Amino acid sequence: MLERRFVSEPDTKDKHVEFLQEYEDLDHMQRVKDEEPGLHYYIPHHAVICPESKTTKLRVVFDASCKNSNGNSLNAILFEGGTVQPDLFDILLRFRKYVVAFSSDIKKMLRQIKVQEHQQDFLRIL
Repeated sequence: MLERRFVSEPDTKDKHVEFLQEYEDLDHMQRVKDEEPGLHYYIPHHAVICPESKTTKLRVVFDASCKNSNGNSLNAILFEGGTVQPDLFDILLRFRKYVVAFSSDIKKMLRQIKVQEHQQDFLRIL
């Protein structure tokens, strides 16, 4: 499906390739050989275009809830873990506590979370 879109929208393909190249350049992903033994999971992905966005015209969205041929998805079999952020009510109270408040966003933060090497084969993309 993505390949068909690339044929009809060559600009989307160029931006998609550029996005994935940035992933590789920032060492957020690495190329692997198909012949590597062991279990693998390939996460489907697609491009979302936001022409009105000033910063990111194209976002690549990874769909780990997409089911494979066995009817399983990566999200369905992952350990959920606990909540790591504070309660939203507490955050809002602290936000109102002072006259001045700051909000920030760390660019590409999620991609900077290091995945343990033995789990990286379950986060592959084509």
